[in-house]
Amino acid sequence: MQPQNPHINIFIAYSHKDKTYLQELLPYLNGLKRNHGVKIWYDGEITPGAKWDEEIKKHINKADIILFLTSVDALNSDYIQEEEMKRALAKHEAGTATVIPVILRPCLWQDEAIGSMEALPEKGKAVVEWPLKDSAYTNIARGVKKKILDIKIRAEEVEAALERERKQKVAKQAEQKRREQERQAEAKRKAAEAAALKKAAARQAAEREAAEKAAREREEAQRKRAAEKKAKAAAREREQAAQHKQNAERRKEQISAVMRKGIPALVVLVLSLGIWNIATRSDSGNMKRIQELLDNMILVKGGTFDMGCTSEQGSCSGDEKPVHSVTVSDFSIGKYEVTQAQWKAVMGNNPSESKNCNNCPVENVSWNDVQDFIRKLNKITGREFRLPTEAEWEFAARGGNESKGYKYAGSDDIGKVAWYHGNSDRKTHPVGQKTANELGLHDMSGNVWEWCQDWYGDEYYDISPQNNPRRPETGTYRVLRGGSWVSDTRSCRSSYRLGYLTDDWFSSSLGFRLAETP
Repeated sequence: MQPQNPHINIFIAYSHKDKTYLQELLPYLNGLKRNHGVKIWYDGEITPGAKWDEEIKKHINKADIILFLTSVDALNSDYIQEEEMKRALAKHEAGTATVIPVILRPCLWQDEAIGSMEALPEKGKAVVEWPLKDSAYTNIARGVKKKILDIKIRAEEVEAALERERKQKVAKQAEQKRREQERQAEAKRKAAEAAALKKAAARQAAEREAAEKAAREREEAQRKRAAEKKAKAAAREREQAAQHKQNAERRKEQISAVMRKGIPALVVLVLSLGIWNIATRSDSGNMKRIQELLDNMILVKGGTFDMGCTSEQGSCSGDEKPVHSVTVSDFSIGKYEVTQAQWKAVMGNNPSESKNCNNCPVENVSWNDVQDFIRKLNKITGREFRLPTEAEWEFAARGGNESKGYKYAGSDDIGKVAWYHGNSDRKTHPVGQKTANELGLHDMSGNVWEWCQDWYGDEYYDISPQNNPRRPETGTYRVLRGGSWVSDTRSCRSSYRLGYLTDDWFSSSLGFRLAETP
């Protein structure tokens, strides 16, 4: 398993007869370079003096995504077919790159080696067949962006797995060293033991007589101590009997005095014997954890705020724009992310990858898993818990009506409020260790990504209603917010949105917190 490159490299293969289409497409891909750290290369980037064929092969080998601009001319190009596509398909089959056919003009591309691949624009409809080329190129850019986000998420998981492998290797080496030290210590102990046995054998004859004498003296001393102990025990028994008799007479006098005051005899008997114990038993451990969830819900007063890429958020992705005014009603939200112990109290299991940390956030849960948890919790408590909407989540993360305009949830200094790639030691941490935000909420930035109730839409901000916005009841991808222990600082901002994850997706960086309508 190898670590991923810091940048995602895109190679564009095309026929020079389609150069006009390439020049039209490039401006739509430039946003990926700005917002997602993407490098785009095609043969127009070859510097004077460089060997053309070697540059082509070098950049195909570096590519993570290979866009094949497809037309009848491209399919009939011997160089593209024998050199570029052969290398590209080998990388695709090896899983080191993804080949995406981009259909420019109608042709029989389905009969080629790329025929089974998912093509762009959607459904393989050629660019020239679209009423507006702008729509076709935007659709292509959106499809490439989705693949970039998929690669980034898998890169985070690969990096986390590499770190776990490294730690396991270090632990294994330490264990081997410990065992060797134990082996050497055991050898020394046995040698010392053998020497001691020889020395002891020389002393045995001289000590035998002394030992027998000492044994006789101990027996005599034991007989004397036994006699003294028996005498003391008899004295204590006589003393206790006298005390019991005195206590019985005193109790009898007290009962008589109480009965003279008219208290029923049965009550007197109960009080005199000390019978005053009404107890019930329950699974107090699980109920304690569930009660924690109820007690830690914080009421957030509704209000109006600017949602999206406000000035303090810095460099933003396109789906964080435009900034738009949103009004949310009163709601309650969890002070902390739901913990492993709380999940286990409700579900009876712990799906987390990093176990043995009851107060760490539960992770490795999909959106669907969370819905099962909420249904069981609501049945137990009679409440109506749910996930927060995306608008509620961002309003709470920014501090609600108490907001001070921070970049992250509670501070401009990410280290004060978040466990992220720079300080997490590649693992989750117990909730509530970092500083809370203006509403008293912890870990809204970092630790684990948090599922929201909404469906994701990358252009939803253009049409979002002002009052309590939420996506429709159907969609393809769910929204996550807040960043995680493997995220960079940019992903932990209050306005950052992560989409393109289906509701059955789970990983060691995904968790949640509860919300409720008052």
